[in-house]
Amino acid sequence: MRVGAEHRYRYAVSFPDQEGYGGYGIVKYGRTSGACRVHRAGDARLLSEAVFVPAAGVIREDDGYLPTVVSDLEQDASPLLVLEASGLDRTATGHLPRRVTGGIHGS
Repeated sequence: MRVGAEHRYRYAVSFPDQEGYGGYGIVKYGRTSGACRVHRAGDARLLSEAVFVPAAGVIREDDGYLPTVVSDLEQDASPLLVLEASGLDRTATGHLPRRVTGGIHGS
């Protein structure tokens, strides 16, 4: 039994490279097309799992935003990053008063 509609897109966190220091990012998977797009965070910047927030007047499934907290290990800071969900382009960055410990799950 299925409840609800199938999703075309999925969003996830990408994990570090072989050195364990770079390669973190947000990944958008196209379930039907197999396409994959990644927004890379940069070295020593761990992104939490993004939470999809629909935009006003949604037409397409990916019309919305992906807020995520960045744990910047070099700057000892945690900016709030907001990405546009359809193309993973940065739309805003907010600064939090202290660093948030890195984690995988968003809330």
